[in-house]
Amino acid sequence: MAVTQTPTSSLRIVAVDKIAEVVTIQNTGATSLDLTGWTICSLLGHQRHAQLIGTLAAGATQAVPSEAGRAIWNNRAAESSAVYIDVGSLGAYWSETP
Repeated sequence: MAVTQTPTSSLRIVAVDKIAEVVTIQNTGATSLDLTGWTICSLLGHQRHAQLIGTLAAGATQAVPSEAGRAIWNNRAAESSAVYIDVGSLGAYWSETP
């Protein structure tokens, strides 16, 4: 799946800890974001890391563990991650490669 690297929201992926299986997200906007239904995915393996629920306040940061502790990230290869608002709508993008 080709992914545009232009996010459509104020959500930012701050870090991906591939060993701990935790993705840290931040709302860089001035208003709260309702993340219900948004999905964090690994783009290398096309696997869902977590389905998001709830609201993230303006300026807030949140650590999101992998669903049910599942191993999602390839610890030996460079990866990319995305948050999708819905099918075809990119909310945030992160990559280990330039």
